[in-house]
Amino acid sequence: MPNVNLNSINSSVSYAESILDKIINEEIIYSFFLGNVEAPTKSASSEERRRDVYKDAAFFKKIPSSAVDIVVERNDFEQKSYNTWSANSDSLSNYYCYHNGNMYLVIGNNENNTTQDDGKVFVSPNAPPTHTWGIKKKAGYEYLFLFSTEAQNEVVLRSNLWVPVPKTSTSLPYYNGSLLEKKIDIDSLASISFSYDNPEIPILSDTGSGATITLVTIPTTKSGTTKSKRRFKIVGIQASPGVNYEDFDLSGSLSSALPNESGANLTAIENAITIGFAPIQLTARKILQANHTLITATVTATEIKTVTDQTKFFSHGLVEGLKTPSGGELFTKDDTSTLKSNNLKITTAKTPLLSSTAQSSIGTVGSQVFAVSGTTTNQKAKLASSQVSGTNLASEAQINKNPFTVGNGIKAGKNGETFIITAITEPAAKEGSGSVINISDTNYNIASAGSAGDTFPKTFVTQYLNRYN
Repeated sequence: MPNVNLNSINSSVSYAESILDKIINEEIIYSFFLGNVEAPTKSASSEERRRDVYKDAAFFKKIPSSAVDIVVERNDFEQKSYNTWSANSDSLSNYYCYHNGNMYLVIGNNENNTTQDDGKVFVSPNAPPTHTWGIKKKAGYEYLFLFSTEAQNEVVLRSNLWVPVPKTSTSLPYYNGSLLEKKIDIDSLASISFSYDNPEIPILSDTGSGATITLVTIPTTKSGTTKSKRRFKIVGIQASPGVNYEDFDLSGSLSSALPNESGANLTAIENAITIGFAPIQLTARKILQANHTLITATVTATEIKTVTDQTKFFSHGLVEGLKTPSGGELFTKDDTSTLKSNNLKITTAKTPLLSSTAQSSIGTVGSQVFAVSGTTTNQKAKLASSQVSGTNLASEAQINKNPFTVGNGIKAGKNGETFIITAITEPAAKEGSGSVINISDTNYNIASAGSAGDTFPKTFVTQYLNRYN
């Protein structure tokens, strides 16, 4: 898991949330595309692929706000050791776990919360957290329930990489300013002869209330020793969270609760203890350092068939701020159409120029397409689809700029037959408009998907993951 600087986490989470708000309000519009009629030979990260998006994309689909989530890296509960959340560290990692649709903050990772065992005790695989509110202890670990993932986020979860983090949490409002971090260095206290048996120490504060720490002790004197002469060894610390702490006085708390202890012992105990309180108005996104946004896209075969006859696709990705050839926004707030074709669509007669026999297509998908004008033949595009449509042939080609003209010819392959063009529909997007955000390779064939392709959406986790610093 990535390390994140706590000094900037609140601002970075807030910035991620502001980006999400802009997408929800459609101040930023992302478009998903499927494209390429054959497997690309260039890397998805190459500049050539980014440049060719505008010809390779068969269609664009407007990304709805429901497809955008603020996420954290998925960290499933498994047999390993976890760190604990800390208010006193510059960086945090591996301090939460995800189990059966629930997210938990790890606030204790060994029975007595000692620094000596911090991060060294493995969880019990037979004792995962299962509660859905508050704080629970399981086999030496302590967990604060944060939230359950919602059904609509299932598409993200299926990627096994990310967990969407909601804006609100069931438990956290009840733990604003609560004592969630407690550690004690018992090695530094090994020589101390302590006077109290498991003392509970209220944490003094001008703002908060209810938080306590309990020093866990074991006796060092023999059974039957008179009470005034009994001595103990400190072996751990426990805590009760309280609420609304914006300040605390550990030194005063120890002095008040342990009046019989020497000043030197109190100082040593204070130096050995680390406690930390959750911020006021804490959110799940902030405590999990959720400063990433993730965009996913789904599309059905039924949707695809409304805008293109192309059935095989070898790339997908995202583009921000697409324009139309006339310079307007490709998708607007008031746009009711969420899919727009981007293939050049060409209608021809069924009968080739030098034949009297009607054809079922102008050529094979993926073949080179040539513009024919008189005796001049120029290679211009790749054939994306071609089939009979009524009394004509309907063909689609992938190309940046349209070189074809109604009344001129078109053929697929150098030796293909020439068909006369009767109508042309231009691609929806203007070449070079917008910003190409992401390109990924795929191999999606709706022709082989059958009825399932019409019934169930194909999910593309685009992995457009953006971290805001």
